[in-house]
This record gives sequence, C-alpha cells and structure tokens, in this order.
Amino acid sequence: MNNNLRFIKTKFVIPSPRKNYIKRAKLINELNNLFDYKLIVIKAPAGSGKSTLVSSFIKEKKLSNVKWINLDESNNEIYSFFSYLISALSPYLEDKTDALIQSISCMTKKEDILEIISFLVNEISSYEKPIILVFDDYHYIKEPFLNSTLERLIKYSPSNIHYIFITRESLPIYLGEMRIRNEILEVNENELKFSKKECSDFIKSTLNTPLESYDINKIYTISEGWIGGIQLTSLAFKNSKDLSIKVLNKYVVDYLTEEILKGLSNSEKDFLIKTSIMSYFNSELCNEILQIENSDEIINSLLNKNLFIITLDEEDGLFRYHHLFKEFLNTNFNKLPDSTRKQFHLNAYTSLKNSGDISEAIIHLIKIKEYQKASSELEKNIEDTSCISLIRLIPLDALINSNELIIQKIFYHYSNMQIDECKSIISYLESFKKPELTALANIFKLYVYDFCNSMTLEDLNIVKTFKLTDITKAILYLNISPAFMIQGEYEKILYYSKESDKIATKYNIVFLSVFSKCLIASVLEEQGKLSDTLKVYNDLDTLIEKNKFISGFKFLVHLGVAGVHMKKYDLENTEKFLNLSLSGLKLNYPFISRAILYNLMELYFLKGDLEKGSLTKRDLVDNYLNSHSLLPCQIHSAKLKYTLPQGNYELEELKEYKSLVEDTINMSHIYLTPEDNVVYSRVLFILGEKEKALALLDKTLKDCRHLSILIHLVEGLIVKALILKEDSKVQKRELFNVLREALHYGIESEYLRAFIVEGEKILKIIKLLQNDVDITLTKKEKNFIDKIYKLVTPIKECILSERELEVLEVLCDGNSNKEIGSILNISLSTVKTHMINIYSKLHVSNRLQAVEKAKELNLLQR
Repeated sequence: MNNNLRFIKTKFVIPSPRKNYIKRAKLINELNNLFDYKLIVIKAPAGSGKSTLVSSFIKEKKLSNVKWINLDESNNEIYSFFSYLISALSPYLEDKTDALIQSISCMTKKEDILEIISFLVNEISSYEKPIILVFDDYHYIKEPFLNSTLERLIKYSPSNIHYIFITRESLPIYLGEMRIRNEILEVNENELKFSKKECSDFIKSTLNTPLESYDINKIYTISEGWIGGIQLTSLAFKNSKDLSIKVLNKYVVDYLTEEILKGLSNSEKDFLIKTSIMSYFNSELCNEILQIENSDEIINSLLNKNLFIITLDEEDGLFRYHHLFKEFLNTNFNKLPDSTRKQFHLNAYTSLKNSGDISEAIIHLIKIKEYQKASSELEKNIEDTSCISLIRLIPLDALINSNELIIQKIFYHYSNMQIDECKSIISYLESFKKPELTALANIFKLYVYDFCNSMTLEDLNIVKTFKLTDITKAILYLNISPAFMIQGEYEKILYYSKESDKIATKYNIVFLSVFSKCLIASVLEEQGKLSDTLKVYNDLDTLIEKNKFISGFKFLVHLGVAGVHMKKYDLENTEKFLNLSLSGLKLNYPFISRAILYNLMELYFLKGDLEKGSLTKRDLVDNYLNSHSLLPCQIHSAKLKYTLPQGNYELEELKEYKSLVEDTINMSHIYLTPEDNVVYSRVLFILGEKEKALALLDKTLKDCRHLSILIHLVEGLIVKALILKEDSKVQKRELFNVLREALHYGIESEYLRAFIVEGEKILKIIKLLQNDVDITLTKKEKNFIDKIYKLVTPIKECILSERELEVLEVLCDGNSNKEIGSILNISLSTVKTHMINIYSKLHVSNRLQAVEKAKELNLLQR
C-alpha cells in the first residue's frame, strides 16, 4: 500500500457522508447558490454536522475541482499551513508545487509569503472553471499573521475560487467588505440543528435505533436539535432507557459516552480506547499496534453500531474518530498505566514508521517524551518536508548534541518569523560555553540580531567541521558568507555561495538560489568582473521569470545592474535601473533599504548634488542606528570618496573620520574594507601623515592584487598617483607606472567611475603620460583615455546653468546676495537658491571656494 499517499489523504480527502444520512433540504438549497458567494462560513460547535453538510452537498451535486484540507493544531504556522494549501492547489500550479513548498521552508521575512500569495492568485486566475477550497476545522488556525495572509488571499482571489470555512469559532478574518458586497454565505449553529422530524429520521434511518416516539421526543428536547447530542443520547438510550437527563453539558456528554461504551464488548472497548491515540487508522495498522488479528472485524462491528467513526476512504478502509468521541476516548486512554500507554505509542511509532508515515511515527515518540529517539529519527529524515515542523515540539536539551537539528530549529523559527524563539535558542547555546555551540550562536546572530561583530575565524573553522545534510549546508553557507565579506575573503564567499547555489538548484529551492546568486554577483562586482556580474544578474532574472512567485525579488536584479552601470559611469542607466528597483520594491528587509540608500547616495554625489547626497547619507546612518546595527566605516568612506577630489571638506570632518577608523581598527573583530583603507590613506595624506598614508596604501594595493579586488585596486592606484604627483622628488617613471597600472585594471574591469570622479586632477597626469616621448600607449590605453576625456569634459562644460553662471560672475565682484538680486533683478530667495546649487555643483562650501573652483574650471568670462 502507498502509505505516503495515505498520509496525504488524511489531510486532503473529503470525509465520506455516513450511509442513510439526513438530507438537509433547506441548507442544501442555500448551498446551491455556492457560486454566487466568495466565502461560505459554517460555524457551530463540535458534532453539529458541519463537515457532513458540506461533504454530502459535494457528493450530491457531484462537484468537481473541490480541494479539501483537514486542519489541526500542527497547521497553525506559516510553513505547515501554506505547504498543505499549495499541495491542495497543485493541479493549478503546473510544475511549481515543489519549488513553492521548498521556498516557503527558506523564507526569512513575513513579506516573503505575500509574494507566494500573489503568485497563487495569478495562477488560479488563469484557470477558468470554478474551484472550491474547503478548510475543515479552521478554528485551529489562531496565529494572527497567518490569518492576515488568508484574508489577503481571499480579498485578491478571482471570482472563480470559492472558499468554505468549517469552524467552531468565529473567523479571525475581517469580513466587513465582503458582507457589504453580499459575498458571504453564513450558516450558524441554529440553522444546523435538526428539526423534530429530522431528529426522528436520523435516529430511525441513520442510526438504525428503534426507539419509541416518546423517547425520540425526549431526546430531541434534551439535545435541542444538536446532532452530536442526539447521537450520543440515542446510543446511550439504546443501552439503558432509565437515563435521567434533562440537559446536555460536558459532564453529561462524558456520562453518555461512558454509557455507550458499556453496551460494547470488552474487545471493542479496548480497541476504541487504545486506537484513540491514532490520527487515522485502518485494520492493518490496528493489528500491528494492538497485536491482534481481527481489527477488520472489530471496525466493521463498530461501524454497524453507528459510533463516531468517520470514513476517510472507504475503498482503502481508512478511518478516524470524530473529535468529540476521540477526546473522550483519549481521557480513558490516559487512565491506563504509564508503561501500557508508552508501549502502545511505541507500537504505533513502529507500525507507522514501517508503513512509511515517519512524521506521524515521530509524533508518537514526542507524546511519550522519547525526545532523544524522536531527535534521532528527525535527523535521519530532516529533508522530509512533512517532518521539519515537528522540530518545534522537541525541547532544546534533546537537540543539543545535533548540530544539524540546532541549525534547523533556529532556521525553522526564523522562517516562521518567530524571532524571540531564535533569540532564546541563541542564549541557550551561549550558556553552555562550548566552542561548537558558541560558534552556532555567533553565526545566527548575523541574521537574528542583524549585526556581524560576534563572528570569529575560530567559529568559522569549527562550523566547517560539522557533518550536515545538503540543505542544512546550503543554509549555513549563506549564513557564514557575510562574515567572510566582512573579513574580505572574497574567494571563500564565491566558493560557499556557489556551493549553496548548486544545492539550491539540485533541490529546487528557489529562495536559496536567489540569495546565493546575489552574493556571487556582489563578489564579482567587487573584483571588477562587471561583465560576469551582469551575466549572473541575467541568470537571476531568468530564474525569477520562471518562478513568478519570487517576482518580488526582481528589484534585486535592477539594483545590482544599477551598481554595475554606476561603476561604468553610465549614469543614465544607473538612474533607470535604480528607479526600476524602487518601483518594484515589495519586500521589507533591512539590507534592502540600506542597499538602495547607499546606491542613491553614490548617484547623487556622482551627479554633483552634494545636498541630496549628504541627506541620503544621514538617512543611511539613521537606518543603521535605529536598527541597533553596527555602523560600518564604509558609509563615511563612500561620501569622502566623492567629496575629497573636489576639495569639498572641512578639516574637522577628516579628523573625526580618522578617529572613527582608528576606533574601528582597535576592534579586532571588525574588518576595514579596501575602500575604507584607500579613503583613509587619502585622509592621512591631507592631514600631513604622508609616510603612513603611503604605507597603508601600498599594503592595501598588495592585498587587492592578491585577492583580485580590481575596483578598489584601481581606486587605490589613482590615489597613489595623485599623492606621488604632489612630491617633486618622485621620479616621473614611478608616477607613470602607477598610472598605467590603474589604466590597465580599469580597462580589464571596464571601471571608469574612479577616473571621472577625480576629473581634472587625474587628466593632468594622463596628459603628462601622453606627452612623454619615451612612452608608447597601447591602443586599449588610448581608447580608454578617450572615454575618460569624453566623460570628464561635459562635466566641466555643463556644470552650471546659464543663470547660475550669471550669479557667479556678479559674485566674483564681491557683491552680497542682496546686491546680486538687485543687479540681476531677481528676488533674494532666488539668489539663495542659486547659491545653494552653485555650492553643491562645484562641491564647495563658501564664496571664496566657489570663486577659486570657477577659475580652476574656466567657468568665468574674464
């Protein structure tokens, strides 16, 4: 028998209505209008006939495209619920079901599921025929965010999908808009109650219980039409007509159920109580668990007695107990001796494991607190998606010896947006003060706490020794990569990111592949392999196009491509792709907002808009501070990289920057990036520490050559050339060698930005190189230099508008703002606006600097 299929049937099969069920003409007539409503809510207590009403309606009307999900408490979290939902909808998702489920298992933010919902809505919309989606026992779903996702799914679903919620409680979903539009059909407890005639027909025909009219009337009065009460009372009356009952409550229900058991044989009672631990059963499972050979006979006998047994699949002989009856039977099972209960759970574990339903088998180990054995089974089956959610039920102390399960548990809670649980696990791991556990704690702090300063090289070396499954390795590789980035170990990032991407591709885990490719592209960009970087982003774009449920990550492609164009100094395309990334932004990750702000800041500085660039830098700093994250020097370095070439700085600012860098250097776990070191060298030179500046610069250039970090190698070489140019003792040959190396790597990487930013200063050195009679430039060097000239010259020529040039001319004569306004016949406020623009575009901060810069750029007509 196919037990994997059987397990699925327990969650997805439509319960079969019992034989000779009562046809509810009035309610069926209401349900006949099913397709006029988006949402049908059937709310009533247990035993009210909710599921029977819907399943009998489906059977009578021979409805197709009905997807039924039987929910329980295990589905009250994002991963489990949506895994079942996606599986149910798989006929409408082409070949995307597995990828979607795997992607959910790797989600790291709540917003990720919204992309899945959008994809589901779009896929369902393409299916023209009506689809009916039934959630049975929805009262188990209480998690607020999960309910809000269902609210969104329903709200945006097309008109061809109809939702039926069967629940004991009010739906925790906002229904106001749908009520106003008359899109909801609600069936309540009173409507489900039997009439006196239906009560009589039910007792006589369905339960096949021969009672007198007097007894039937009494039962109806006691039960008040509640179907579960009618069945309980009737079966109890069948055994003893001397029952003195006037009202039904929990205690009376237990009493009646006890009376029903008295009418059964000892073997039947024993069977019911001991199999009540099963979420589903058949004769084969029961024979193995109870160590008997006549389960089939007992099951048929109990069915003939019309007990609370629900047929899941008549053909396969698959059943479960009604919740009401199961609760009572469980109470009796719990009265058995501990050793007896334990043995039956162990029997159930063995039988279910042998039948292939390992997740149900593990549940029985957890129920008897056999956590070590449960952990062992879970570790062996960790790649089984039906098992992973069980990790939440196992205490941490039972997982502590398994690095695999610790990693999976943290990531499970992280994927379900349960950050507090993650923090508790990290604290627990740290309390042991063991290197292995401390290493794991430090790694996951990178994500859970959004900072990187706890990671050490020792931690990384320890983690690399762990024996883990492929998927866990992929998760861990992505977690440790940022630590390598901080330490500048780009080759290791490439290795682990590529390994993660291979695993993600093998198992079709699209979310992991997205982040793996982004890391690969980031490293290639730093290495100056801009064409290769664009190829990776093109591959990522193709992946997203093939998997529309991750379309929210499209902005990562646009953002990455914008960064490449910025390095090529293609500002038009930079702006185009940055705008595309902003317009397509749907997800809310801290790193996303920072990446966008960082790119915008650079773009503003490149365009000469000092004011906007500085404001954006301030926003970026606030973003880090507000999230209590470590503020990297790189933000301050990035600003100075653009303002230092223009002479737009205050000495006090440089001194503060120097102090910041020195403080960072004293933090042994923080790594200064090559970009930081290049900018710091320049600052040291300006502050008069030339020898120290050149020593640091030479070390940085050596590291960049060794690590093939071409972008910062070019930047460092340009800065060194500028420093050498200021020293009259430096031989021309040394200066030209440095410049030609910068040109060489600039050509190799297609990196133009650093040359353009330096403007006239670097052009002066290039002109000296061109005019040297002893040097013959290559064709590639000549073409590259031509590009630099073409890009730098327009900046000089078009830097100020016609009116701004007029203001500048009058300013040079020493006139005040008020006098400038009077001379040019413009308002004082307009003069101030022009002055702000002039300062910004010329990268200066006062009148004297503006005049000097204007003369340097030949902007004045005098």
